[in-house]
Amino acid sequence: MTRLYQKIWNYKNKFLFLFVTIFILSTIKLNNINVFFESERIIEELADSDFLETNSINKINDQNVVLLGVALKEKVNFEEALKFKTIQAGIKASKDITRIFSFINEKEVFETGLMPLVKTKLDLSNELQFQQTLDSESRFIGDSLRNILFLIETVDLDKTATHNLITHITSLFEDENHDIYLAGRAASEAYFQKHVLLEFIVLSLISCFICLLTLYFFTKNYKIVLACFFIVIASIIISLGLSQVLFGGIELFMIISPAIIFIVAVSDIMHLINNQDLNFKTGEEVFVAQMGKIGIPIAITSITTMVSFFTFMLVDMVPLARFGLITGLGVIITLFISVIAYAVAVEHQFNITNDNTFSQKIIDKIISYLHPRYKVYLYLMSLLTLLGLYAGNNIRIDNYLTDELNPKSEFFQQTKFFDDEFGGIKPLTIFIDSQDKDDIAYGQFIKSIQQKGINIDFSNESKTKNLIYKYIFKDTSNDVVFSCRMKDIGSEKTEIILRDLQEEYKHVRIKYGGIGYLFDSVSNELTKNLIFGLLFAAFAVGLIIFTIHGFRFKYLVAGIVPNILPIVIAVGVLYFFDFYISLSNAFIFTIAFGLIIDDSIHIVSSFIHYKKSNRDHEGVLKYVRHTTGQAVIKTTIVVILCLLPLLFSEFKSVSQLSIITSITAVFAIVFDLVYLPVILNKFK
Repeated sequence: MTRLYQKIWNYKNKFLFLFVTIFILSTIKLNNINVFFESERIIEELADSDFLETNSINKINDQNVVLLGVALKEKVNFEEALKFKTIQAGIKASKDITRIFSFINEKEVFETGLMPLVKTKLDLSNELQFQQTLDSESRFIGDSLRNILFLIETVDLDKTATHNLITHITSLFEDENHDIYLAGRAASEAYFQKHVLLEFIVLSLISCFICLLTLYFFTKNYKIVLACFFIVIASIIISLGLSQVLFGGIELFMIISPAIIFIVAVSDIMHLINNQDLNFKTGEEVFVAQMGKIGIPIAITSITTMVSFFTFMLVDMVPLARFGLITGLGVIITLFISVIAYAVAVEHQFNITNDNTFSQKIIDKIISYLHPRYKVYLYLMSLLTLLGLYAGNNIRIDNYLTDELNPKSEFFQQTKFFDDEFGGIKPLTIFIDSQDKDDIAYGQFIKSIQQKGINIDFSNESKTKNLIYKYIFKDTSNDVVFSCRMKDIGSEKTEIILRDLQEEYKHVRIKYGGIGYLFDSVSNELTKNLIFGLLFAAFAVGLIIFTIHGFRFKYLVAGIVPNILPIVIAVGVLYFFDFYISLSNAFIFTIAFGLIIDDSIHIVSSFIHYKKSNRDHEGVLKYVRHTTGQAVIKTTIVVILCLLPLLFSEFKSVSQLSIITSITAVFAIVFDLVYLPVILNKFK
């Protein structure tokens, strides 16, 4: 290994030039970056799958439906209805619009014998006719007659065309007398495209500032801080540039990548500059000696962290797999850049830190406070672990279409308008098999659907008094089809409702489709797969440490127990705050695991390194606590402060990353500094 470290030292400037070149090329590549939104990408990935054929979802194009809501100050009047008619005609004239439905062109079906008669419900010939034909029970008008719904179907659009279309539609409704609400796939894509990049930049800069300020507080060396800043920025840009090259954009998941890179980079730098032996004549000797002491541990931590991210590739879903691949590679990229930056720092002699005595006293006090009371912590952690196991056994797995949005976000409030006024945003299609369509009383069936909170928009069954077949459906089957919407009540409750409907009509073959049903069907399974991925990552990391350290059982225990139990406890704590496991947060536990394993590996590696000296066993443990333990505490403090700005994100997975990882990191310190040494001591 010494020869490898010498080669790195000799070629450090060439490596630095290589990284700078790649950084510049990646920056250029990111000028036209694309951002993919999770639930939309999941649907998109399944668009051509067998699932669609099996569930008849291809029969209706609810993927491209935009919900446009208009909230008036007063009840809709004749003049406003005429204005809406003009606006609707303007929207329909767009080449990107396939069809548009509202109370303006809502149809009613009349049974006239051989063929049903279809007539427009609303008569706009004069004000009297308007008042007489305005239907307060219309699917497109709220009960108060102040809220209007427009269902707009678009063609398949790219990101730019989607943004332009949404801008065009909203511009037609610019009026101070009403508010505009948007929902649906195209609207969500436009919203996320606009807000993700802005938040990505703002939160990254704030996190960066806090992180670097904290690092300076600990080191009192601004050159090291600037070096860390370069490492972080270079790693982020190169990683995202790699995603742009390989996949043509980044996943929304990757908005949390900068925070992860911050944490990994600071951890690497903190351990590289910790407890340096400066009693050498040349910089090469200092570098080789420090790498001999810390090189293998930081390599192992990077590999195990990479493995935890690579477990996302086991999930059969492209967005998650891409996130895992890019972030895992980003961890290794960060390691290489950190080592080269440290070599450059040693060569120019700015690797020396000036410890802050105030912070040093606090950290020493934390360490001394933890060690003598390990039995007290044993009872407390055992109780919390039991609580976590209970919570893990009882916590629900659920998914919402709006899971990615925090309740205070603008777009969440937009979607809530449709939930409150027009039956919801989740598309659902109900199919009555053609062989059974004459064996059902549709009046009662429709009543049952509506009582369960399902709102019918269209149907090819004339008795529904809604639009007939040709207006919305593209298939030529003889199934009776109901195009519906329902509130975003979660996959768990939706499954119960649909199961109860099937149970009520046992004699009829009912099939379900639609984008909402598709998302419910796959998201729960994906969530469970992510949980299994976490367990696999924990076992894989334990196995790596077990193998590297001579197949001794205590290292298998040391690799799993101090890292998995903090996550179990975090679940127990969150359980009391109406927390549930979803697709948007299941992967966060794997991320938290990947970040906290670094510290336990450094404790184990440090123990093995100093055990080679003639110190007694207990003396080694004490020395490890007060050397590597200090770096562990400093890293944890930086992690928590770095994640703090993410609490204010509009996106739930980002804010939950901050909460879950911070809780886990705090408990991980207790396990790493109290119980890990006990494990190493007991299994001599």
